[in-house]
Order: sequence, then structure tokens, then C-alpha cells
Amino acid sequence: MPAAPKPADEDRRLAILQQLELLDSPPEEAFDRITRLAARMLQVPIALVTLIDEDRQWFKSCQGLAERQTPRQVSFCGHAILGRELMEIPDATQDSLFRDNPVVTGPPYVRFYAGYPLKSLEGVRLGTLCVIDRVPRRLSATERDTLADLAGLVEEELHAREVGCVARATQNALEAERARREAQFRATFEQAAVGIAHVTPGAHWLRANQRLCELLGYSAEVLQEMDFSNFLGDDDLARVRAAADRMQAGVQSGFQLDLQFHLAGQRRHWFHVTVSMASPKYEEPYFIVVVEDIQARKEAQENLARLNVELEARVAERTAVLNQTNAALQGALNEVKHTRNQLRSLTDNIPGLIAHVGPDMVYRFNNATYGDWFGVRYLHLAGRHMREIWGEREHLDPYVDRVLAGQRVQFETLRDGRHVEISLVPVPEIAGDGYYVLGYDITAQKTAQATMERMAQEDTLTGLPNRRAIMKRVTEAIARQQRHGKPLVLMFLDLDGFKGVNDRHGHDAGDEVLREFARRLTASVRATDTVARLGGDEFTILLEDVTSARHDAVLVADKVANAMQQPIVLEGGESVRLTTSIGIALHLPGEPTKVDELLDRADAAMYVAKRAGKNRYVITDQHGTGEQH
Repeated sequence: MPAAPKPADEDRRLAILQQLELLDSPPEEAFDRITRLAARMLQVPIALVTLIDEDRQWFKSCQGLAERQTPRQVSFCGHAILGRELMEIPDATQDSLFRDNPVVTGPPYVRFYAGYPLKSLEGVRLGTLCVIDRVPRRLSATERDTLADLAGLVEEELHAREVGCVARATQNALEAERARREAQFRATFEQAAVGIAHVTPGAHWLRANQRLCELLGYSAEVLQEMDFSNFLGDDDLARVRAAADRMQAGVQSGFQLDLQFHLAGQRRHWFHVTVSMASPKYEEPYFIVVVEDIQARKEAQENLARLNVELEARVAERTAVLNQTNAALQGALNEVKHTRNQLRSLTDNIPGLIAHVGPDMVYRFNNATYGDWFGVRYLHLAGRHMREIWGEREHLDPYVDRVLAGQRVQFETLRDGRHVEISLVPVPEIAGDGYYVLGYDITAQKTAQATMERMAQEDTLTGLPNRRAIMKRVTEAIARQQRHGKPLVLMFLDLDGFKGVNDRHGHDAGDEVLREFARRLTASVRATDTVARLGGDEFTILLEDVTSARHDAVLVADKVANAMQQPIVLEGGESVRLTTSIGIALHLPGEPTKVDELLDRADAAMYVAKRAGKNRYVITDQHGTGEQH
């Protein structure tokens, strides 16, 4: 017997199995309850929940067998996971693939097998819910539905385990990242070459680093008992408070001032103070204060002013003036560097791509989001070509040609499951030419749009396709008919006496009847057929890929009529008996027609059935109304 080939996603499948930690685990009632139900409801001696490992088939739940595992090469389920639907073997001794299998020729003497694949959250097939009998048999349509429903319960249990694994992994990663960022912040805060403090809106020190304590001459504990009024004169204190009020009002995001502090021993010292606002998620807002010692610079400025007055008389001192000027320029350069670092901090925290790219498609600047999205060290991205990062499949050249011609370009792309909206914006020559790359994750918008489109084609009461959806599907079916040349059937159904249900029992009862009618219609057709609700008590059935249109239409109509023989039990315990009138329109290959015409023919045939006494069906084709039943 040939062993089943391994799926294309075998590596991912095995990884998910290991992550779930179900292999070689003890029995669990959550799974055993389902296999007991399967054995009892389908009247089979053996029911299993199987997980297909690398070289074995392991039974997470087992009813009717003593073994907990078998080799993968002799397993039926290894073949079942290659498909997406039920695999049924009525008689294994007559099946060319399984008749010489050791479990067929020997214990447990498998004759009948039916296995439904069990899928992970991302659709990877991990194993099966299967039933086995020692005598040949076939499942009825109801039994197949039962097995599919039970498999769905197993999948829900597997999905719950999978969500738990993902949640634990995500929580661990978040905790590790939080700890790393906290340690990084502490190291930066304490080892900074400038004084840094967090200050309340009321000007009290919350925390200060070691450098600030050294500059002001107080310990961190003493500083926490003080505020700005202990260090500033009235004028400077007023300037600080006015700037802080503007920040809190949202007029400005921060401010910088040169201030003369009054330190211990009546000593006065110049500091350059930079203040910005922090609004952490779980704390009250506070100010971030950066204090730089500029006493030497201020003294240099005073000396420079004095030297300028004496410049013509003291040529020998011109060199000192030049040196002092250079020192001032260096301070300005340091300020520019500080501003540049602030820009870097801002762009790195924006949740989107930001980059400056030259006309040669080589990166000149990029933010940290590139590292998160592309898995590269973003600080080493400058100097690399865009194709190295995006890959050839993106076909960027046409967009780049347009942006270099001065146009603003916008397009969407899909990268690693993320929908991204990209904007290319020309950069003026005075700013260095090339172009900016701006990218935003629009996956959430795309998902919401898809959900809205699905809801627009679904009947909210029954969950069936609505009128818009069935019109689209009939149009597509007629187009497919031109290729495969097989007839199709459109049935128009109307509940007889439905108005009386609403009048006697109310509209809630009417809704119950419509939902039950929809369920019975769905159970009467194949999975490939379409049942839809047009509105009110009007429904349609579309049959495709039929061999004999008239024969198959009669077969389905009889199934629907038989299904309506049983009374419909309402929520209050009362029951009603209803019938249905059916109009059937046949459409043969080569016959020209439009969707509206086909639906009108089926509707007209239904009214003929109504007038003829209801509880019957009438068949019509291109030539007019035909037989009645």
C-alpha cells in the first residue's frame, strides 16, 4: 500500500502540532465526549480524534481501540488531511489504495472509513475526526452533516488551545520588550551627559539623574523636596511658568530658555534648559527637563563682548576672539545635532514608513518602522537600494519614474499579509532632490471593507445569500455554462399560508418559520448548490453542474416537498404545517437568456403552481410552462 504524500505545508503543520502540546498528552473529556457522540450517533464501533505527526498517527481521543498510535504510512487519515472535505471509503477491501493495508487485512479489520479534516486557525490540516466500521456501509447526507458538525466542535477546541498558545507567546514577548525598554530608559537616563529631570506641572521635581544632582549640588532625595522657585529669580520664574502654561494649553509643544540658577552659597550659574511635555498612559502628565551647563559659554560671550570693544587696540587678542567664536559655533552645531535627534525620535515613533530616497533609488534616511516591517537593522539601511528591501516583485520602476518627473504617486501593495498604502512625494532640489516614501498599514480598513461587502450580500434573518448575491451567482453560473456546456436550473419557492402564521402567531413566529424553511431547503440540496432568500417568504435554489436538468429539478423539488411534511414547532410549543409552491425554470446550454428573464420564468411558473392548488411544482423552459406535479 503506498503511503500518503506529505502536504506542501508539512513543516508549518508540524510546528503548530508542537505548539499545541497535544501529542502524547493524557485523554481529555473535551475530546472524548465528541468521539463518544460520534460512535453513538453514527452507530460505529470505532471513533477517533487523530493528529498526524511526522512518522505516526496519534490518537488524542479513542473510542473502540486499545492502541494510542499507529505508523503514519498505514494510516487512512494521512490521506484524509490532503483534502478539504470528508473522505469516505465504503469498502476498503474493494479500494485499490487501501485493500492491501495491514489494518484492512488484519486487526482491526477496517472495512468502512469516514474522516473529516481538522484545520487550525490559519487553515492548516492537523488531523481528522474519523469513524470506522468492520462492515461495509455508506453515510447518509444527514450522517455526513453530523460528522461535519462534530468535527467543527473538535476544531473549536483546537482553536481555543491555539489562541491560548498565541496569547501566552504574545504576553511573554510584550513583557520582555517592556523590561528591555525600561532598562534602556534607565541606562539612558542615568548615564546621560546632561542633567535630566521629570517635573510636575506644579514645578516639583519627581526624579533626577546623577548628572543633574552634580550640576545643582543636591542629592535626588533633597531635590524632591524643592521646586523651581528655590533656584530662580522672580523674572526667570515668571518666564518659565508662562511657557509651561502655553504648553499645557497646547499652544506650543516645548520651549528652551537660558536661565541663571541661584545655587547653594549664593553662587549663580548659567544653564540652558529644554522642556517638553510627556503624557504616559498610566501616569499623570509631567515635564521632561534637560539642563545643560552653559556657564563657560556665557562667560565666553561676556569675554567676547569685552574683547570686541578693545579689538582695534589689542590685535594680539584677535586670536582669542576667533577661538571664542569657534566655541560658540560648536555650541550651535550641538544644538543642531540635538534638534536632529529630536526629529529622529519623532519619526521613529510614527506607526508608518518614512524615508528619503535619492533619484538613484538609494535610501538616504529612514525611520525605525522599516526595521519592524522588513526585519532589517534600520540604522544600516542608508546607502542600500530599494530593490534590496522591497524585492523585484514590487515593480517599483513605473512609480519611481513618475515621482522623479514631479508627480505625487500613490499605490497599494500586499507585504507579508499586511496591506500597505504607499505614497511617493517629490523632494525639491533645494532639499536634496529624490523623493519621500510614506507607507501606512491599511489592513484594518481592508478587512472592514471585506466584511461590509459580505454583509451586503447576506440575508440577516436566515444567513442565506440575499437577492443581490443570487443575481450575481446566477450571472456567473450562466457564464460558466458557456464553458462546460451543462444545463442549470433556477427554482422559485413561496410558502403557502405564510401570511396566516404572521396573523395568528405574530412576526417573531413568522421569522422562526422562515429560518426553519431556509434550513430545510439547505438540507435538501448539495453543498455546491445555492439557496437564497429574495425577501419575505420567497426563496430561490440554483442548481449547477447537473446531468439532466428536468430529472435533477424534480428530485430536488420532491426532497423539498417531503421536508415540509414535518410540522414546524414554534418556540412556545405550538406547531404549524406549511407547504410550498415551486416554479422551476430550466436553462439549457446555448439558449440565450438574461438573469432577470430566468428569474421571471421561475416566478411565473410558481404562480401557475399557486393557482393550480398550491403544494406543487411547475416546470418551464424556453418554450413555456411544462408539466405540473
